[in-house]
Amino acid sequence: MKKSKALSALMAAIMITGMAAGASAADYGVDPGYTAPAVPSSVGRPVDPAAAAVVRNENTGSSVTVANESVTKTVTNRAVTVALEKGVPIRISSGIAAVKSNALAQLAKKGAGVLKFTANRFTAEIESSSVIDAKNIDIGLAITKNTSRGALILKTRQKGEYGCTVKYSIPAKIYTQAGVDLATAAVYQVNRRTGFAEFYAPLALDSDGNIVFEIYEGGNYIIL
Repeated sequence: MKKSKALSALMAAIMITGMAAGASAADYGVDPGYTAPAVPSSVGRPVDPAAAAVVRNENTGSSVTVANESVTKTVTNRAVTVALEKGVPIRISSGIAAVKSNALAQLAKKGAGVLKFTANRFTAEIESSSVIDAKNIDIGLAITKNTSRGALILKTRQKGEYGCTVKYSIPAKIYTQAGVDLATAAVYQVNRRTGFAEFYAPLALDSDGNIVFEIYEGGNYIIL
């Protein structure tokens, strides 16, 4: 009980400081003083394609059944059907995870459907109500780190808009490797034209301590 209360208090403090960081970023312009390294260090380890269909949740110690036993690089209409019927996530590759347009069109027909994905470095969700343009997209996310600045560098596989909202979740085992300071960090988006990292959103955590954020278009993002 004490641990739960402490976590709740920490999350509340992070949300407040995250919002304060957003105001500060606006006050001092679009550049938070960060330049991505030419060759950033990788985060995590590649997943075994032959991994079992049960993924261990290291935060809770529970097991989560996924929709397919092996990692998939292409999410088909059939995979979505199974995932929605069983209420389980689809196991995807971290770097490449193409979602077919007909799969998103099917999701859009679900009044309150939520399509969930799990990779070895993140999880993702797409709510049916957020799909406004069912097209071929890729929700793959390359995650690298810069420990000297305590930053996570996120590069989407998607080019341009998703046509829906993708909610990403990054576990503590990933962001702690980079030395992210939760008390001051926020989410930034790298401006394609200027190369500057612009404030995007305050840092948010879910009940398990995972960093969560929603994006609508592909690009480079930084958690710093």
